Amino acid sequence: SLANEVYLKTENGNFTFTKFSRDEIWEKSIVNTLVNQLNLKKLSDAEFIPFDVDAKSTDTLHIIVEWINTNSEKLESLGIAIKQAYVNREFYLKTFQLDLSAKSEEDWFDLYGRVMLGDFEIPFIYLKKHIVKGNREFVLPNAQIFVLPEIWFTKYKPLFLMGKESDEKLKVSKSLFNILVDNQIDAPEAKALNTKFSQSQIEGVSIPHNLNATLRDYQVQGYCWLNLLYQNAMNGCLADDMGLGKTLQTLAMLQFASNHPEKSIKTSLIVVPTSLVHNWLKEANRFTPDQNVFVYAGAQRTKSASLLQKYDIVITTYGIIRNDIDFFKDLKFNYVILDESQTIKNPFSKIYRSVLLLKASHYLTLSGTPIENSLSDLWSQLNFLNRGMLGSLKSFRDEYIIPIEKNADAEKEKQLKHIIEPLILRRTKEQVAKDLPPLTEQIIYCDMSD
Repeated sequence: SLANEVYLKTENGNFTFTKFSRDEIWEKSIVNTLVNQLNLKKLSDAEFIPFDVDAKSTDTLHIIVEWINTNSEKLESLGIAIKQAYVNREFYLKTFQLDLSAKSEEDWFDLYGRVMLGDFEIPFIYLKKHIVKGNREFVLPNAQIFVLPEIWFTKYKPLFLMGKESDEKLKVSKSLFNILVDNQIDAPEAKALNTKFSQSQIEGVSIPHNLNATLRDYQVQGYCWLNLLYQNAMNGCLADDMGLGKTLQTLAMLQFASNHPEKSIKTSLIVVPTSLVHNWLKEANRFTPDQNVFVYAGAQRTKSASLLQKYDIVITTYGIIRNDIDFFKDLKFNYVILDESQTIKNPFSKIYRSVLLLKASHYLTLSGTPIENSLSDLWSQLNFLNRGMLGSLKSFRDEYIIPIEKNADAEKEKQLKHIIEPLILRRTKEQVAKDLPPLTEQIIYCDMSD
């Protein structure tokens, strides 16, 4: 608009003419940078807008502000000034930096974070409510508005939903190490766990010498996976199909734990449906004869802690746990193992509330059908294994159950699978068919009345 315009200045009878000429070469270089390097689309000679803005955009202002934040240093180096004309509403339009790190504790990570915005340093935990509720505008101490990057809601919402706020840090279950690695958070222990659980062959684990059985190849891998959980103080679900030997793999793990006792706790508790008590007793006596096994059942059962502590393995039923939970809740076991763990799928049931009171150094669930009706079945079992791992049932329902079951959200399903992948081992009969005998028999014993 200044091209060919001339201005006259008169001073002491002298005339000075000033003519403005456009530097079109410079202008073209700026346009080229905006379009080809900074990913803007040209609407007219003097109007450019981010490519993310289109006719369907309902958040145009935030998209533009986020683009300016991301490119503010480049714009400044080009000599382009940034101005805004809002009344009583000023946005933060400079660069920012997010630093996240996680320190490993006993069975969780302490996640620390800082957002650097010019002269301000904001603890990342202060943004929790904004990210959980989808609010992109955070008001800084100087009343400027910082627009949270859209990607933060996808990356960090699961952490805030599943973590527990503690002062200026977030306590995250150790079982969520995959999320920390995916988000490139500085956490060496999480990377180490990710590497261990990503290996197809788990090395350095030996089968207990006093196990009276020969494990098939997939059973060896199952035992090694259980051992990996044990060595890293993590809890999981062995979800092999029925008939693939979950009982044997579990007994092999208990034999290993017995050979390597932790502290003074040696007794492990196995909770099973009534119909499987005899089968567990028979297989324990057959495969791990060194283990002293006791069946805590019957109307005349004795509620004696000293009695149970004499045994390596105590077998009982879900019904008895429900009825005798006041006795069991005061005991501490090495392992608490739930067979047919879909029994606790209803988080509002008395049996679910009862098993949550059981105390152990290690927890394990066994189920050929960990999900029978809904993803809430999965939440119940994983919450038993790793308390609070998936957040509250309400937040899990809003974030995963509804999007996956009602809206067929493939991205949410993929995200959830990746989160729980290290903690669930499932093999189908088809996958291990070459290792199976031609016929599998299962005997179920039933208690009969007189």
